[in-house]
Amino acid sequence: MRKLFSSDHSVSISPSSIVFGVLFILGLVFLYYVQEIVFTVFLAFILMSALNPGVTWLEKKLKFPRVVGILTLYLLLIAVIAFAFSLIIPPLFAEVPNLINSLHLPSLPEHIRNFHFTMSEINDFLSQMYNSFGTIYAILTSTFNGILGFLTILVMAAYMLIDEANLHKKVVWFSRENRHLLLAREFLESLEIQLGSWVRGQLLLMITIGILVYIGLSLLSVPYAL
Repeated sequence: MRKLFSSDHSVSISPSSIVFGVLFILGLVFLYYVQEIVFTVFLAFILMSALNPGVTWLEKKLKFPRVVGILTLYLLLIAVIAFAFSLIIPPLFAEVPNLINSLHLPSLPEHIRNFHFTMSEINDFLSQMYNSFGTIYAILTSTFNGILGFLTILVMAAYMLIDEANLHKKVVWFSRENRHLLLAREFLESLEIQLGSWVRGQLLLMITIGILVYIGLSLLSVPYAL
């Protein structure tokens, strides 16, 4: 078998490479544990990018203070969401019985209703009840986490909008050179333009598809078309 390494060649690894490798692995582990926080911050930045042109327009054209412009857009956003929920909740409540039936909640066995039962029957019944309540608990927990996450994104995006002009200056945590500040500003501006345009394009696409689907389902007399 041919030797892969000869005695005339040696591989040396500098201490800086070892330190970099260890720090890189630790960084990946850290990102794994804080991935939800990173994802929330990223969503807040996307929302800030989508709303910032509107806030800037209100600030320059209508002379709104920046905070007032942010609150105005937030109220408009909340009004749109509330309107959407007002359309969704009535058919949702109408479908609650079907949801309960789909959970397969157990009925009381005949022996238990007549107070004639065995311990094995009690264990089976409690096990079925535990599985059903576990499903309900998972639904409630996911709903609460979704609402809390949405409110967190709104608050973080509001702070980013207020301090949007100074976000690039946070690079001073790593460097105080002016060229790095300029690069950070150019990067954030480019990212904001691209992400903001993407979000606004997606919203326009969603509204367009929603209207077309509503018209189509209405023509087909499908219940709850909207």
